[in-house]
Amino acid sequence: MEVQIENYKIDDKYIRQSLESFYNLIDDKEEGAADTRYKSWEWCYSAFCEGREKYKKADEDEKKKIVDYLALHLAFYLASWGMYRGSSFLLQRDYKTHIPAVKILLAEKYDSLVGYVPSDHNLDNDVNLIFEKCNGLYDIISNSYTRENDRGDWEDRPSDTLITKILMGTLGCVPAFDRFLKRGIQWLKQTHKSKFGSLRQTIENKGTTFSELVKFAVANKDSLKIENADIEYPVMKCVDMFFWQIGFELDLVDQLKTKSNNLKVKKIASAIIGSSENEGVETIINAINNRWK
Repeated sequence: MEVQIENYKIDDKYIRQSLESFYNLIDDKEEGAADTRYKSWEWCYSAFCEGREKYKKADEDEKKKIVDYLALHLAFYLASWGMYRGSSFLLQRDYKTHIPAVKILLAEKYDSLVGYVPSDHNLDNDVNLIFEKCNGLYDIISNSYTRENDRGDWEDRPSDTLITKILMGTLGCVPAFDRFLKRGIQWLKQTHKSKFGSLRQTIENKGTTFSELVKFAVANKDSLKIENADIEYPVMKCVDMFFWQIGFELDLVDQLKTKSNNLKVKKIASAIIGSSENEGVETIINAINNRWK
């Protein structure tokens, strides 16, 4: 698959300001303090990277302990990122429901996806490894959570959001398709109409959207990095952060327009643009919109 790199390049100012704003949510926060939920990805990803290496050398008893430990890490990371809300089937299960998925993710055939490095040389193989129908990692993980009920019907099929959050938290290979990331993709398509016609706000099993995001990552790899972080951030995690932050900020604008007296929203928005909380709502809205023109 030939990747036309130049077609996917964007002004790096957008990437720099997005990643900087996102990482400010994490950096210099006391462990366990308020607003540290964004740190949960680091804990989960680091645990899986370390656990993966230990798992390869462990005996069967030790492997069980490693899998159990990683399942607990995965559960808390997913809870931090909203996957245990009241409507989620996960709310009715304990953390051990993740054990089958963890065992799958630790298989050596997926080692190449850990800290995934996008390239125009491995794209077809990687798309198949993740998104091949029935045999790809995406469907295998999805099926590991699905249960047959008393009527013989299959239920509790995970959403695209859940599966992609799992892949991001454990391997760092696929951006997590939540509503903010989707909003960020919408922004990119609207502001760069001639470049991203094939990019979608869904993560199709055939891997079309993933392929487009990989091309975007390859074209902008020099900007998609976090300097001086506690761990090395994979490129696709930076892609995830880039889109998420844009969607998050544009959602704040929507909230300010409809709930201008929401002090919490105003405080968050003010911090992003570096202004006083006493700044007028219209000024804040204009400042955020100007960041993404």
